[in-house]
Amino acid sequence: MRLNGSGMSAFGLAVSALHCVIDVDLNVNAESRVQIVAPPSFRKESGYNHTQAHFGWFPSNSFLEHTVYYVDDFMCDSYVSDQHIQDHAWPKYFDSVAEEYSPPKAPFILMIDRGNCNFVQKVRNAQHAGATAVLIVDNICLCSSGSRCTSANDAACESLEPEMGDDGSGGDIVIPSLMILKEDGDALKAAMKAGTFIRTKLSWTGPNKDHVDYELWTSPNIAFDGETSMERDFANFAKALGNSVTFTPHVYISDGEASGCLDSYGRDICGKMCTNHGRYCAQSTYDPTGTISGADVITESLRWICIWRERGEDGTGLAWWKYVQEFLRTCTGESFANDECITNAMKSAGINRGAIDDCMSHSGGVEAHVENIILRDEMHLAHRKGVYMTPKLFISHMPYRVRPTAGEAFETICAQFSAGSQPEACLRCTRERDFAPCFDRANEGGGEIPADTLLEPDSAPPAQKSVSHATFFVSVIALVGTLSAA
Repeated sequence: MRLNGSGMSAFGLAVSALHCVIDVDLNVNAESRVQIVAPPSFRKESGYNHTQAHFGWFPSNSFLEHTVYYVDDFMCDSYVSDQHIQDHAWPKYFDSVAEEYSPPKAPFILMIDRGNCNFVQKVRNAQHAGATAVLIVDNICLCSSGSRCTSANDAACESLEPEMGDDGSGGDIVIPSLMILKEDGDALKAAMKAGTFIRTKLSWTGPNKDHVDYELWTSPNIAFDGETSMERDFANFAKALGNSVTFTPHVYISDGEASGCLDSYGRDICGKMCTNHGRYCAQSTYDPTGTISGADVITESLRWICIWRERGEDGTGLAWWKYVQEFLRTCTGESFANDECITNAMKSAGINRGAIDDCMSHSGGVEAHVENIILRDEMHLAHRKGVYMTPKLFISHMPYRVRPTAGEAFETICAQFSAGSQPEACLRCTRERDFAPCFDRANEGGGEIPADTLLEPDSAPPAQKSVSHATFFVSVIALVGTLSAA
């Protein structure tokens, strides 16, 4: 079934509904693989190098295998008709029953060039056109590709693989999307335009790790809204996970120049919302005990990253978590920018304030009419990864789509480990609804976590449990039938 314009197939609606019922974040556990099944000459032993989108649906331990059609259109127009797909899709599909050329018959994968609009818009339009998945072809070469690749319009090469970020509106996307390298895409596109039908398999595996990476995008004013906060509560969890994980914090910075705070004459017109004469900005926060200026938030954001750079070499982030926890507990309201409060929070975390002040100053500070290289890099990285709001947690490079509590984040991190590689804390404390006593007893016992909290070997943590594929697809069919009959 294909709907023109802004519609969605009954299958898409059913998958979307089940996505909400079964698991808030089905894709957080999934690692992907792209392989050409036919013709055999396009098959690569290790699959095709690719990046996975930070939006959409990626079912763990599943695969789809369909014919790919290249659309020589950027798919930026929200109204995509059957005739448009037929005119622009390659290879041309001949309907032997109707004895005429027609749009591709579902299920199919669409291949689309990068450019002219954002990734979410392209994938949404492909979804509306009936695609079951999307492969984006990069339009810029990786520098490591060398002479094997030529960028469109002679653009300079990229040193890092691009991220398929979410623009903040990708919650309605229910199909998977990935991006392949330009040189690979160029070869596949040429074959399809010459009439070759290419069958591609996209597959996703579940948790299979002995080490897990996670990163948190946050802001010093995030914890003043009265809700339970991962930032305030995760220090004990980080200690319990130890060296089995690598943590990286980031701070969200608003672009003052793009927001008009740094005008064409180089003047700061937003005042206390920004630092560096309007370059880096944050909203002022109204705490019950006083107003916290955006400039103070940016200054503290810089301090958080400098603490990480000075003390995050072990990857666990324990000193960072301890400082953030103490800062958010004691430096509220009018104490937010209080020098003595900040110093005391650093002492409680065992941090040398002099080294942190040097880092802040050497990066460009916050007062001068110059760039701060740390704040600039954080701002650019957020844009590249599609981070537009905080907090945002990435686990194994995939986004966790709701604001997590410390316990939810811990359970989801634990669910990433393969059997036999889980940290002791994951094995013994994931049954606890109140994790703190389990961790406290472990610390008091010199690291020995009580045996009465041990999970049986075949018992998965809550975040690792899932609905069977049979149950899932029967439910999909039932929902599709219901929607079709309506």
